[in-house]
Amino acid sequence: MLALLEEHPDFKIYVTGHSLGGALATLFAFETAASVDPRIPKPVSCITIASPKVGGLTFRRAFQALERQGVMRCLRIANNKDLVTLLPDRGSLSCLYIMCCQSHVFRHVGIELKLYKNGTYSLSRPTETTSYVGLFCKDWSKQAMNGVGMVLTLPMMVAGQEDFLNYHSCMEYLARLQKCSDKTRGLYLNKLYESNANVKTTN
Repeated sequence: MLALLEEHPDFKIYVTGHSLGGALATLFAFETAASVDPRIPKPVSCITIASPKVGGLTFRRAFQALERQGVMRCLRIANNKDLVTLLPDRGSLSCLYIMCCQSHVFRHVGIELKLYKNGTYSLSRPTETTSYVGLFCKDWSKQAMNGVGMVLTLPMMVAGQEDFLNYHSCMEYLARLQKCSDKTRGLYLNKLYESNANVKTTN
């Protein structure tokens, strides 16, 4: 990559991937954005599709530090009800583990573009949590219910009541992106980072 950048110094870096590829793209983009090599153009832009969570609280804080420095941009595209994007799920962990080992619980990073079957979308980004116990007290019931929801979806999958596996497919992502293309046409990654007016914050 460095040889290519030397040959084309005007190139920019965009990293993308689906599912596990999205997780690897996030890690690669993070490492690249953190590099001090002057040949690497900044910011590094990462656009993932259907990515699971890739790191704990320390990783999120380091990732957000790069975002604040302006060297990292990340958009996570996630279908509503795509189970892979909820994994590893802290809601399925015991409350004691969540409270005592909060820094090891995996979290998402970047800005999330969530796609719904009806052609609508939402934008959100995680906040930087400074208190493990504070997060636990505020959020444990919500996450516990998410964990229950994950468990309840398993028999529905077996019974074929809802096509959860299809929600993770590239074709389903393409279909939902096409449905909301008119609404998202004016969304640009750099502009989303310049102004958070349309991006809500979540834990």
